[in-house]
Amino acid sequence: MNRFKKSKFLISFFVLVVAMTILILSTSSSWFVSTTSNIISLVDRLVGSPFAFVADKKESMSDLMSTYRENQQLKKNLYKIEEKAGKADSLEDENEQLRKLLEFKEADKNQIQIASEVIARTPASWKNELTIDKGTSDNVTDAMLVVANGGLVGSVSETSSQSSLVSLLTNEENSTKISVRIQTKSGPVYGIITGYDEKNSAYIISQLNSAEDIKEGDEVATSGLGAYNAENIPVGKVLSVSEAKDQLNKIVLVKPAADLSDIRAVMLVGN
Repeated sequence: MNRFKKSKFLISFFVLVVAMTILILSTSSSWFVSTTSNIISLVDRLVGSPFAFVADKKESMSDLMSTYRENQQLKKNLYKIEEKAGKADSLEDENEQLRKLLEFKEADKNQIQIASEVIARTPASWKNELTIDKGTSDNVTDAMLVVANGGLVGSVSETSSQSSLVSLLTNEENSTKISVRIQTKSGPVYGIITGYDEKNSAYIISQLNSAEDIKEGDEVATSGLGAYNAENIPVGKVLSVSEAKDQLNKIVLVKPAADLSDIRAVMLVGN
């Protein structure tokens, strides 16, 4: 009987130990699994972060390069458009100059007229002179006046067989004396172009035979008198009338009829 009780006690104790062990192992296993999962998750984030960063930067760089290539292509397209627009504007300006020369040629057929193109005009002498592609072989003489953009711009100063040098009226050292006629309400007044006033962008006319009736806005044209006998070439309009330094004569400033900043084609005129 005692042996049976002892055996029963041992069996009960064993069962209790096994149950406690299972309970402890079960609880420890959950903790172990949870802890292990947390560690693995942390390690995964630590290991994966650099790769995710690199992948993100790679995508950003790809977008940046794509934007850069698109920007370069847009610049090329814009340059082509601006180039075409510039050529169109240049052709339009040249056509306008040729149209004015044609109108001038048709308006006065009694004078010798030779059409010519400008082949040289350097920045250093931009306001002083230019070179054209007609010379003595084309009957050009140094007694011819030069017309462009609707008005007088200068005169032929030197000639060779295939080209000529034109002295512009904007040359402050120009010694060419061209006779002009100022049309006033009371009649014509004659004078000479003696220089250029850069401050006012105007021709200087002096040696007047009369100055009493000259008013601002009066039309000025070549008179045909003197060495240059081509007449009725538009010169400009009176800008102002003032006393000369000697107080004995008057000075007339004339706003040019022609645009002298851009000359591509000219007409040589003489009788």
